[in-house]
Amino acid sequence: MLAVVAVIWALTRPGGTATSGAPSAAGSAPTASAPDISNMSPREQFGRLADKIETAMAAGDTATVVRFFPMAEQAFANLSDSTRDNDARFHMALLRVRVGHAPAALAQADTISLRAPKHLLASYIRAIVGDLQNETTAAAKARQAFRENFAAEVATKRPEYEQHREMLDQFLASIPVGGVK
Repeated sequence: MLAVVAVIWALTRPGGTATSGAPSAAGSAPTASAPDISNMSPREQFGRLADKIETAMAAGDTATVVRFFPMAEQAFANLSDSTRDNDARFHMALLRVRVGHAPAALAQADTISLRAPKHLLASYIRAIVGDLQNETTAAAKARQAFRENFAAEVATKRPEYEQHREMLDQFLASIPVGGVK
């Protein structure tokens, strides 16, 4: 399961590939101390912790992931409604997928969809979780929704689409035209 999550992470980070940075089975010891986030806004704190976790995952440093994931969850919980936007929810969902909290990741996708019913990042999360849980029908449905809504959603120029455009384009390219495998 950890190897699958590592591949998902590699594919979902900007410029990621499936061959980069899979964690070792044994993990490794923490390599760094906690970042100083005391003078940052809550959104900056969450972003810094999420980046630290993603970097640790790429390095196979599971001890750091385990150490900092609860801090990232707390930082996310500390966000105000205005800063707990779709992009923050997407990043929290990805972190939760990566540590095996699929139901919590789907809850973030559901919240994104409540705000924007055809949001690409919600479909992306649903497809990834469907794959991890071997729910092929759910994964295929999410991929189809992603493909069907892609052009219209990208045209909205949501900031999160601009930030994750390369990932969105790569995901679209992985979905067969005329139906999902």
